[in-house]
Amino acid sequence: SLPGGPTMESQPPPTDFNSFPHSNSALAVMDRPIRSPHPNDDALSFASANSSGNPQRHPRRGPAGSVRADVTTPFPELSGVRAGLLQSKLAALLKNGVHVKFMVVGQPGLGKTTLISNIFAKAVTHAAPTAAAAATAPGATGAGTSAAPDKKRLSASPPPPAAEDLDDDGAAHEPGSTQSVAVSHSRILVEEVPFHVELVDTPGFADTFDVKKSFEDIVQVIDDAYAEALEKERADARLPSSGADAASAWGAMGDAAGGIDAVLYFIGPHRIKDLDMAMMKRLMNKASLIPVIAKADTMTLPELHAFRTKLIARLARENIRTFSDPFAVIASPYLVESPTSGQKVVGREYPWGVVEAERHSDLTALRRCLISEGLAELKAAKAEFYERHRTELLRREREEAGGGAGGGGA
Repeated sequence: SLPGGPTMESQPPPTDFNSFPHSNSALAVMDRPIRSPHPNDDALSFASANSSGNPQRHPRRGPAGSVRADVTTPFPELSGVRAGLLQSKLAALLKNGVHVKFMVVGQPGLGKTTLISNIFAKAVTHAAPTAAAAATAPGATGAGTSAAPDKKRLSASPPPPAAEDLDDDGAAHEPGSTQSVAVSHSRILVEEVPFHVELVDTPGFADTFDVKKSFEDIVQVIDDAYAEALEKERADARLPSSGADAASAWGAMGDAAGGIDAVLYFIGPHRIKDLDMAMMKRLMNKASLIPVIAKADTMTLPELHAFRTKLIARLARENIRTFSDPFAVIASPYLVESPTSGQKVVGREYPWGVVEAERHSDLTALRRCLISEGLAELKAAKAEFYERHRTELLRREREEAGGGAGGGGA
């Protein structure tokens, strides 16, 4: 044996290089063609080292009758991968569901909560006041809790008169309410997909003498959602440790990024108010802003077209960025008989005829935007809003920490 080498007793038995491919053998260097270094000569190789030495190109080796796949003879197309991925995503979606968080802003009587119920074709739990709002409400003793859904909604009851002084649920609105923000949670099954709907309502918006405070309360709700998400991130609780628990907690299209998925800003018919423009300017940098023209059935088609065009021009002039163009909707908590199909549909009945929310307004298009085709884009936009807010929060904290350190050392 060689000095420092293995002894005869420890040496493995002689290897039969003919028993397996030459790629595992040192002798393959002498026996295997050398691959061409030229990138375009992938299907050809130079002559082997034990040949005459002149580079001669020839096809790579392969089983008898085989052809090497290249540009002219590509590999067969795969099948079943797309279907498998879609099936996997669908299974996760049906199991974990979707979490959505919407904020509705607008003056009372515009059908804000009713529209959300129409979006899901289910009665959404009526919003309860937040802790801050409940503490300031007359006769309040503490934070409110989510109330049970109103069973009268989406019933065949005769529709009430479309009076301006009615709240979303048809009850008489009390001017001067101090309740600025209310939050509700509902679990709704839509085509076997479970939705966890978090609705932030603003029942007292622009209905108090202190409009500035109303603005601040609404914006603060979004800021608090971002701050809460940042605290979760810092506590390493943004997602549970287990992958299965994470999917269960956040859902197939979950809420890992804090904030609001969309702010639906309701604008009354016929008139664009400066107050609406001022509020939307504050909201456009906080979340995806979607203008909604409420009570579209109170305008004729030419009036609606002119009003929508005017609103789009005003938004552009005020440099207000929106997620989409305004949707003109008809919202109703009642079912009426369709004169065309004879079926019960969501709508309103007037002396001159019946209006159907699905047929005569943008309700269907708005539904696709919020919970179907546009949901992924809304989630992506929310993540961007959160990252910007997160960066700003961290920058302020660093500045405050630096100022405090400097002041302590002085």
